[in-house]
Amino acid sequence: VASREANDRVEAALLELPQLYRTALVSRYVGQMTHAELAQQLGRTEVNCRKLVQRALEMLQVALARG
Repeated sequence: VASREANDRVEAALLELPQLYRTALVSRYVGQMTHAELAQQLGRTEVNCRKLVQRALEMLQVALARG
């Protein structure tokens, strides 16, 4: 039950993120894409995608803290 609640919290927090950040996180961690693959998918540089994922994680942490 606790695991399901945690998953629900993460899902709700993800839905609060702007689409680009949500896509970056889901592609990177659920889709297990490398930063290079993500860059190709999004039409951005690999460095930009690393920063994008980092910012998305920070935003997700804030959203989870708000609870």
